[in-house]
Amino acid sequence: MKQKLAESSFRKLLKKYVSFIVTRGYRAQVNYVNNVNEFLKWLEQNNIKSIKKVKNTDVQRYFQYLSNRPTRLNGILSESSLKNHHFALSLFYENMLKSGDVNSGFFFQKFNNAEKKRRNTLSVDEITMLYSCTHSFLERAVVSVGYGCGLRRHEMESLNISDIKTDLGIMIVSKGKGGKRREVPLSETVICDLKNYLIEERNYLIKAKRRYQSAFFLNRNGHRLAGAKLNDILKTIIFRTENTELIEKNITLHCLRHSIATHLLEAGAGFEFVQHFLGHSEIDTTQLYTIRRKRNKHLLF
Repeated sequence: MKQKLAESSFRKLLKKYVSFIVTRGYRAQVNYVNNVNEFLKWLEQNNIKSIKKVKNTDVQRYFQYLSNRPTRLNGILSESSLKNHHFALSLFYENMLKSGDVNSGFFFQKFNNAEKKRRNTLSVDEITMLYSCTHSFLERAVVSVGYGCGLRRHEMESLNISDIKTDLGIMIVSKGKGGKRREVPLSETVICDLKNYLIEERNYLIKAKRRYQSAFFLNRNGHRLAGAKLNDILKTIIFRTENTELIEKNITLHCLRHSIATHLLEAGAGFEFVQHFLGHSEIDTTQLYTIRRKRNKHLLF
């Protein structure tokens, strides 16, 4: 539970931070605010009453404290949770530097990513297998938007009917990562899959429920399909293949996104095209796919 801050200057900084992350469009806003609130509360408890008096050693001591702090289940914070704290504080200091509340930032020690799980990708043949095992227009549309359009899970969940411009051959992602907007080109196959779902399934569902719904993906009750449910649809398709190797890969919707990125690069798509297609703001993120693709080619040959 978030503890109330005693220092008025800290409360003002936290308020500025809330506005900052809301403007940026970050999805985990509550967690980021709570993380920074905990940091400021820790400063108060350690008799540090001004943000300008915080030293690099204080930040290091704080992360040492987090690493040993017990959770509600009497365990310790996971590496993922520590990374979230790390990112939240990085944003906090970025905002303070821009607003002039501090004159310099701090060195935040990077976490070791050596043991980080690498998302699995599917081969072209495995993607074909998924398509062949879809049993409804909805299922096929889920695969087409996840793979053929490379959307993130939350982007699929947020997709509205007005975002589909089949006449222009594009799909508009209005709320991508960081609140960024992008236009995704649609292939003829994807357009066909989207139209079939709209005409053969979605329209009948809307008429039966007698209500307008802006969401593109709908559940049986005519409401927006949650990201977790979209992922469940993909899992159902995967288990239907009865392919043990494919099932053991633990594929998620985001893995479809990784797969299309790899396949586009292998097909000779330009680096900048793939970067825009995926909605990556930083070149280094797309570069990961290039490195993996080259590594895979080396292993194959």
